[in-house]
Amino acid sequence: MFKSLLIGFASIPFAIIAFVIGWAVHDWRVGIVAGGAVMGIFMLWGLIFLLTLKTFSWADVILPVPAACIWCILLTPLSLGTEVFTAPACIGSAILLSISFALVKTGEMRTAWAILPAAMFTYEMLPVNIPGPLDDYLAFGGAVGSLILQLAYYNMKRTSDELSARSTSTNSEITSVNMIPEVQQIEDKK
Repeated sequence: MFKSLLIGFASIPFAIIAFVIGWAVHDWRVGIVAGGAVMGIFMLWGLIFLLTLKTFSWADVILPVPAACIWCILLTPLSLGTEVFTAPACIGSAILLSISFALVKTGEMRTAWAILPAAMFTYEMLPVNIPGPLDDYLAFGGAVGSLILQLAYYNMKRTSDELSARSTSTNSEITSVNMIPEVQQIEDKK
């Protein structure tokens, strides 16, 4: 996780360089797009690195929240008066990602199901935003919905496995209780 976080923070100087080059070549709007694209590529690289980890430590589980808080402290002053960055959505997506990682660590969820919360976290970390809160609500709602569906799937699967195990053991007990003594002896000889 620390390498993934390092990749994310390494995106800052490269994004600034891309912004300056884009501004020098054309104008500040091209610089913003170039900086956001470079930052997005680095965040995607860190995300891929993070999702390919074999095991998560508890530090990996908790780390998205402090990283998002530090990121919000850095970006919020730069976005005052504009709707470029939404700090609550960024911190909320970090909390959701931490919950997903905790479920992966405890075995309640497969790593593949953490991709949507991780993608939403990456989207919310980028300083590029559609004006208004609609995109944040849709992204956050989609990630929460996928997490709820995942938990419901695993709980239904666990309940189904427990019920089938109970019915198998109950059926074998019923069969052995209801056998005629002669049939019981034949079954014991087999």
